[in-house]
Amino acid sequence: MIIGGAVGAVVLAVIGGTLVYVNSGGDYLALPDDCSEVVGDDLLNDVFEGTVPSLDGEFTREGAAEEGLHGMLFCSGSENGVELGVHVQLYDREASDRESDMDRAFDMEGDGGDLIQDEEIPPGEVTEHSFGTDVSTVQILWDEPSIGDRSLVVGSVDPGGDYMSQFGMGVARQENAVLALTVDYSGASSSPEIEEIYDRTEAALGAVAEQLPRVAER
Repeated sequence: MIIGGAVGAVVLAVIGGTLVYVNSGGDYLALPDDCSEVVGDDLLNDVFEGTVPSLDGEFTREGAAEEGLHGMLFCSGSENGVELGVHVQLYDREASDRESDMDRAFDMEGDGGDLIQDEEIPPGEVTEHSFGTDVSTVQILWDEPSIGDRSLVVGSVDPGGDYMSQFGMGVARQENAVLALTVDYSGASSSPEIEEIYDRTEAALGAVAEQLPRVAER
């Protein structure tokens, strides 16, 4: 069993649920097509040590209306074994009303959230967990920092893992936007300690949240 991937599924489950949430206020209607306008150089310098990559991706409206969205931004980049992914969805509040669905997912009451909830992992502390297996022990550090209207950030290090064995993941909601971000150091020659993975992930998520009102069309 790949514990790192399993913990990743926890956050993805939370993200998947959170993406149906909308909030009060004026909608963000669109974002720039250029990822670099949303994911700035400061963020990249924090995530990547040394050379920073060019980002691939764009803002699209394709299929958005069917999902109750104004549009979606997908950005990704990798350098020296470090991978970054940023995903922003802009919800059309007139087309969707699913706050209860988001609340259930964000409170980790969905299927994936059971992994952390059942283990009673405390926030803000580095703890070790085997998740009921004898394969390896995983370090977990998670919390709900003050980013946007609500946010969740998780760092994980699995010494015996392969896929997503050293990663950070975060999600935040801000007005009608929901941001999801992943930073994966599994392929790097050397990885930061879990506290630094968490700090870099939190800082990156916060940087995107701060940038949105500057560049979004309303």
